[in-house]
Amino acid sequence: MTQILVSLEPRQVQAETVVFGTNVETHEMFFINSGSIDIGFELNNKTKFSLRLFKGGVVGAFNCTYNEKTIFIYKVKSEFKGLTIRKINWLNILQNDEFHMISNVVKQNVSREYFMKIKNKVLLEQSKYIKQLKNRADTS
Repeated sequence: MTQILVSLEPRQVQAETVVFGTNVETHEMFFINSGSIDIGFELNNKTKFSLRLFKGGVVGAFNCTYNEKTIFIYKVKSEFKGLTIRKINWLNILQNDEFHMISNVVKQNVSREYFMKIKNKVLLEQSKYIKQLKNRADTS
């Protein structure tokens, strides 16, 4: 557990900064202490943000844990102050023998949190937006 604390790095990011674009590999996880991060999607060269994470939110955990590229855009809405952990350090911790007993539980929690709090919500908004665009196109 101390390995996690030692691996955390303080981080400050200015508003309007894109921390992860769509379809990119993440190299760190963000733990929000203050500020907010918007999550959204791009469609027809327009970016639409549909979810905002505040203090206590975590961004990039799923992508780092499962070595998955992003499918959304993550942008700092109001100045981010928090902590990050680099992907390489995170994966080393998960593979560490001391952490082995709870590693699977942590992975399950990361996955569940991502799907329930981020992916499902943003995909629902994306679906609504696509339906709205289709309806608008039908009336022309």
